[in-house]
Amino acid sequence: MNSARFGESNVALLQSVEALLPASKVFMQLEAVKPLADLLQLHSDTVAAELSVGSAFLLKKLSSDTTLASAAQMMLQFKDAFPNIFSLYAAALTIGISTATCENSFSTLTRVLNPRRRSMTHERKAQLVFLAFEKQLTRQIDLDQFVAEFNTSTRCIAL
Repeated sequence: MNSARFGESNVALLQSVEALLPASKVFMQLEAVKPLADLLQLHSDTVAAELSVGSAFLLKKLSSDTTLASAAQMMLQFKDAFPNIFSLYAAALTIGISTATCENSFSTLTRVLNPRRRSMTHERKAQLVFLAFEKQLTRQIDLDQFVAEFNTSTRCIAL
């Protein structure tokens, strides 16, 4: 993990997600999962009580190479007994801890911005980046219909 690329709170959140894995050195310790519990606005006393019982239970049920998704799937059947722990796992699965989307959008921006396009408005640049980033959507466009629609509108500017 490269903590220089993320903010302090995001690193803490990433570490709290890691603490949900049985292979973690801080597996199910309150201080380790506290950033995620705080994000979910869970009451720390009830989370602490569940963690003290739930960690021993989970260590018996899960192997050290268990993934987050399989641990959450296993906790689904025990969500009535451990609602806060289940909430932690469910939240951990829904948080996108990745820089891929951000890096992809910046690389798209570098493809869109070239010396000939630097004078266009911010709104147009944003729209071009969106079109370039959403390649799957733009590839579905019927170009003949697009050109026909484009030809019907006037592009003259009244002076």
